[in-house]
Amino acid sequence: MLPSYTVLAHNILNLSPTTSANTGMTNLTAQIADFMNQVQAAGGEPGIFALAQSVVVAALAALPPVSDNSWINGFANAFEAGVTAAIITPGTVTNAAWIGSSGIDVNTLPSASTITTIAAAKAQLISDLANVTSSNNPPYPLAQAISDATLKFIFLCIGLGPPPTFVPIPLPLAAE
Repeated sequence: MLPSYTVLAHNILNLSPTTSANTGMTNLTAQIADFMNQVQAAGGEPGIFALAQSVVVAALAALPPVSDNSWINGFANAFEAGVTAAIITPGTVTNAAWIGSSGIDVNTLPSASTITTIAAAKAQLISDLANVTSSNNPPYPLAQAISDATLKFIFLCIGLGPPPTFVPIPLPLAAE
């Protein structure tokens, strides 16, 4: 289950200072990935999702430094790219409907197909970040926005129906 957003905020606040923009982005993104990777599909365990951290860092590196809120769309695009390129792993969700695969999800599609609500998650992130400024303790609203966006995920998990046909049974399951 996704921990409280305050865990992510504290981890961001505890990052070591650096003079390297790339190191800073990499360290921040590592904290975000560690947090998001704890998400699970309803009825499952963590491990279904692994943010494509390198994709996020590369997208953030392409953004110009700004002092206003024009960073939000670029950050949201980097988030979306990392989620779209995420590794989705089967075998973390159980459901009684999947008799043919011993009650376990056995197949995933590329993450853009498995997480059917990437656009909604990005929209939530943009909405939550709208009032984030350098003067309102940004780690907390940033962490809250990332948590809210992650909890917007709906995973399309696929297990197999009963023998002898073992028909794939896709089930949409909310993130938790």
